Amino acid sequence: MLHDKQHSTAQDSQSNISQNKLVPIHLGKSSKRFEHETLEVNSAVGCEEEKEEDHLSKLQIGKKSQSEPLNVYTSTRRNARLSSHNLKIHCNLEMTTVIDPHGDTEEWLQKTRLYSALEESNLIKSGKLSSTEEHSLILSLEKAVLEGIAVKPSDPSFGSIFLIFDNFKDFFDELKTIGQGSSAVVKKCRERATKALKEYAVKISSYSGDEERLLQTISSFKMNKGLKHPNVVEAEALYIDLCKEKTYMILELIEGRNLLEILDKVKQFEEREAAKLFKSVLCGAQYLHSQGICHRDLKLENILIENRANLKITDLNVSKYFKDHDSYNGLKKNNYKMWTFTGTVACLPPEVFTDLEYTENIDSWSAGVMLYTMLTGYIPFFEEYQEDLMESIIHGKYKTDSPEYEKLSSEAKHFIDCLLEKDPMKRYTLLEALSHTWITLNTKEDQ
Repeated sequence: MLHDKQHSTAQDSQSNISQNKLVPIHLGKSSKRFEHETLEVNSAVGCEEEKEEDHLSKLQIGKKSQSEPLNVYTSTRRNARLSSHNLKIHCNLEMTTVIDPHGDTEEWLQKTRLYSALEESNLIKSGKLSSTEEHSLILSLEKAVLEGIAVKPSDPSFGSIFLIFDNFKDFFDELKTIGQGSSAVVKKCRERATKALKEYAVKISSYSGDEERLLQTISSFKMNKGLKHPNVVEAEALYIDLCKEKTYMILELIEGRNLLEILDKVKQFEEREAAKLFKSVLCGAQYLHSQGICHRDLKLENILIENRANLKITDLNVSKYFKDHDSYNGLKKNNYKMWTFTGTVACLPPEVFTDLEYTENIDSWSAGVMLYTMLTGYIPFFEEYQEDLMESIIHGKYKTDSPEYEKLSSEAKHFIDCLLEKDPMKRYTLLEALSHTWITLNTKEDQ
């Protein structure tokens, strides 16, 4: 059984994004380095499992580490100040803590060495930067953030996370806005360094000094980077602007609308079309489970559709990753245990409000909410006040006397019942849902 230890909301070896003529700079061989350790904030891709023991007891005080030296990549232009906006630090470093021989922790040394590496390469001049410029921005990074962006060469996100200083425009042209939410805006963008005209989507979010939000974005990207499935949006790179306190996540571009926008236009889907689309949702979500990821926020807004056929699941911002997922069983209903209250209330199952824990079967319930909405044109649980909405979900009684629901086939009604089952141990898993009669009958031509 795998466990989510957090109690508050928080693969390709190289990115397809070009490296913009970067050259490496290394710290000296004498650097005292120690093994990478994780945080409880988020178990993201590329992090080691959290140890029960005091992590200080694991450090090799006074010994040379066998790990690779810290790599800092910069543009080839020399004798330039950071504020000239031509510098990009390529954070493929393995984050470590430095301990002196007397046992005093000096975490600031890691940041100082990073800055010194820039000085030694004549990219900046000692003492010339004011406290408001990039030197202080680098040194102000919290250890949690540095550990979050630290990745090993074997990690899928290696070579894909960058620190920049108010110069995203040096790498990408921002084009038209294609989506906007309460905390982010999504635009088309095109990479400037390549002659290819391939376009991407860039999700721009502001973290405004909120370390938890920044860590959540980093975790989301690291989870997404290694995923390869036709029904899951692929991530390419993450740029963290320390000046503007914004993140720019480069994603696969889907030229279409989200499922809610389409439903608003068509009002409700015919069963055959709904089955084809819903099967793709199940396939994508099941793939995430097999990779150790529980989405935790499956809803119509997070399903993108291109040409009414190409369907992709997006937004892993509140998802949970479990590194040790080799024992995952698609027919088992409790592979992963979680406690964090997160997601969209109208799409959450009863156990999130009543129990101390929940499992990956939260996604099955959310999928059931989606299916009910696609077939009837309205959500199964609705109340004016959130407290009343949670109470309605806990009782598990959704509307079955409307004309839209009554005209559904018996197979569709049974399928909805199986997904909106109050008891998570009786509720269908995503794998079981894929073999339901309603799916197989309505997607025969695709098999």
